[in-house]
Amino acid sequence: MAADMPKVRLPWAHVPVSRLGLGLGRIGSIEAPIRPGQAKALIRQALDLGVNFFDTADVYGQGDSERLLGAALKGQRERAIISTKAGLLVSPKARLASVAKPILRPLLRIARGLRGGSASVISRPPATGNVTPAYIASCIDASLRRLRTDYIDLFMLHNPPLEGIDKDGLAEVLQAAKRSGKIRAIGISARAPQEYAGWSAWSAVEVVQLGPDREAGVSSFPHRTPGAPAVIARQIFAGGGDVRERLRVTMRAADIVLVGTSKVAHLREDAQMIASATVS
Repeated sequence: MAADMPKVRLPWAHVPVSRLGLGLGRIGSIEAPIRPGQAKALIRQALDLGVNFFDTADVYGQGDSERLLGAALKGQRERAIISTKAGLLVSPKARLASVAKPILRPLLRIARGLRGGSASVISRPPATGNVTPAYIASCIDASLRRLRTDYIDLFMLHNPPLEGIDKDGLAEVLQAAKRSGKIRAIGISARAPQEYAGWSAWSAVEVVQLGPDREAGVSSFPHRTPGAPAVIARQIFAGGGDVRERLRVTMRAADIVLVGTSKVAHLREDAQMIASATVS
């Protein structure tokens, strides 16, 4: 399967990047569908399938998603492209819960079973953010430690507002991190596809991650011009309809498509769909 995985060359990546990426949003969280050892095995098996793009964030699993990814890539770092994000804040409730993970996890599995599936049994407050330059600079260093690496391939601001932030100060901090080798590319994980044009106008941005519009679906992804920031598409498999057609439309707009599965079988199916969509 590794030989069949379509790749894309991006100027900041040291190896060709798989057009399928593994999203690690639930890995390491209290409600994670798999245990830490299984998560590390999933990441290693993804590499064997030819999937080398891994998307995480400092708030995923209160930092444990990054820690598990770093541990899984021990001895394999040069094969992987790591994308992480910062700018959202962990709520006090989540920080408290992270300390009690060993106790809470088995209780939550029981509660999930009683509810008949994978529905969340924890209420989450609205996310708040901090994208001040000083905070983002500290986040880069913290992510490097958790990931056990000396460089991050793609560092993104996590759902920042288009207006009202210190873009000059952020550009200075992010470009300094690039010059020092801490990060290799700068990106934005945007709130909506309609923000693509606005973020593309900021010269510091090399990549924009987008989810589809709730009503327009994947047809809302941007039509890019040469030289425009690369696009990472997320959450395209949510909802009904023809999944393969949705994927084909997405791949015309996006360089990389993220999936958030915790099962190797599902990842293998997604890899096969990506290969078919590329040649069709």
